[in-house]
Amino acid sequence: GTVYVWGGMRKGVYLKDMYALDMTEYPNNLQWEPVMSHNDGPSARAGHLSVTQDNTMYIFGGTDSKRLFQDIWSYHFKEKSWLKIPAIGYIPIAREYASGALVNGLLYVFGGKGPDGIEFNDLCAFRTRDHRWYMFQNMGSAPSARHALTLTAVKEKLYVIGGESRLRMEDSSVLYILDSSKIKYPPDPTVRSNALSSAPFSSLDTPLAPMTASVSTSNHLPASYHRRIDPMDPFYQEKVLLVRELQARDFTIQQMKKKEQWWKTEVALARKTRLAQEDKEKDTQSMSLEATDSRMGRLFHQLVSVKSELRRVRASIVQQALPASQKLDQADRMRRMALQEAAYYRSKYTAIKERQGEALARIETERATLLEARLAVALKENQSNSKVLQQLQKRAQFDYNARVSAEERVKEAHERAEESQYAHQMALEKLSDMYSESLRSEAELRASSVRIAELTHRLTEVLSHRLGLEETSDTTITMSRLEAATMKSRNETAALKQGLAESRDDIARLRILLSEREEALGEAKRQLEDSHIQLSMMKDVMSQGGRMTTNGPATSVPLSAGTPLTSTSAARGY
Repeated sequence: GTVYVWGGMRKGVYLKDMYALDMTEYPNNLQWEPVMSHNDGPSARAGHLSVTQDNTMYIFGGTDSKRLFQDIWSYHFKEKSWLKIPAIGYIPIAREYASGALVNGLLYVFGGKGPDGIEFNDLCAFRTRDHRWYMFQNMGSAPSARHALTLTAVKEKLYVIGGESRLRMEDSSVLYILDSSKIKYPPDPTVRSNALSSAPFSSLDTPLAPMTASVSTSNHLPASYHRRIDPMDPFYQEKVLLVRELQARDFTIQQMKKKEQWWKTEVALARKTRLAQEDKEKDTQSMSLEATDSRMGRLFHQLVSVKSELRRVRASIVQQALPASQKLDQADRMRRMALQEAAYYRSKYTAIKERQGEALARIETERATLLEARLAVALKENQSNSKVLQQLQKRAQFDYNARVSAEERVKEAHERAEESQYAHQMALEKLSDMYSESLRSEAELRASSVRIAELTHRLTEVLSHRLGLEETSDTTITMSRLEAATMKSRNETAALKQGLAESRDDIARLRILLSEREEALGEAKRQLEDSHIQLSMMKDVMSQGGRMTTNGPATSVPLSAGTPLTSTSAARGY
């Protein structure tokens, strides 16, 4: 019922004092009390890990901005004394911001950040009984490298989640579980500590159903598998692999059974929507819904919509967190560089003050080596940025040429469209003239027909009264002339009609040609708009690339004067 706090940093000063908070009367009488010690303890530090067990607190790792620690200390609350433990075995690399948990007298340490900001994903164990460190092999798929993570022990299982990394972690929200009861340690302390694990890390990516991959096999395996396996059995490894494979298959089957209900529900909803749109008879499947307004149907609709909304929100959160992660990474790099600079000048000042020539020379050599390493990294980044910039310039030039050619094609299409429109106008005028001529010919034809009718009537009257032979001859001659004139008018009308039909055919062909030219003009406009969009995207990419170069080393890459990256005048003209 007591919370202990040791060390840390406040306002740039590293601490090594301890305070205790009694929680037995929570939330009343809460007050921090200092914890005294009869001897000197660990040096002041921060970023260490601390765990307690059996009236003993263990401290491991940390940093004081000058160096990283890999020592382990214990504090005995009854004796109020510190003890630096002389550890043996495979001692872990010095680190900070690691996480640890105690299980059955074993301190498990995972992750952390080492020299030069290198992050770890190794697992170590310290046995408090014989003060021995152990490393591990054959642990399966481990979490990615990280620091400032959470490692919690629940009975004999270790849970790993969260943390920070200078690189993007794809498994930041994945829960990893390690069953420590299945880790076999050598009984003899003199044996090399390469402990073999019979159960690797198991990962869970769903917070709705947190269960380990180590599924119980009591319903699937015979009773012989539940007794402890003799490590000296020659078939031990083969049995372990078989059990592990069966457990993984059982876990996969259970997960598929859980997802099967969702799949059936979504298929039923899709089938029902399709049948409602087509106005067909509803399909009676085992998982189909009976009515739209039924309670179960509304529940399934809401569950599916909530699931889709969760996917969308998760994607949005990841997208929004990426810039913040990049900013934090940059700030962390700047902080580390500032701490390294401060440590360098502090050690140099100390060496000059104490007149330690060898120490000063060593510091300067380390400083030169560090600067050379930074310069190499900066040159490498500069080369990569230069390659990216060259690619962007080539892409921009290609887009510029494509845009110019598209504008030329659009201009040609405009000219062809104007020519087609002019030809269409001329054809319309010609058709109008021919139509007027046809109207005049038809009027003349009607007049001629009326004239013929009158003459025929007169001829009939003349024949009825039996006029003289001379008058009959004159009438016959007149009728012949009128018939000849009628035939001539009919011929002219037929010729005009034929010309009118040909003109209409020409107009139809011109209209088809005009529609084809208009389609070509539309296609050219769409290509020009695509070129505009691609050019604007390339401008954004180049501007982001410029900012990346600004945030990186102070190295500039000049652009060639003849490389046009945009065409503002052409776009404004269009």
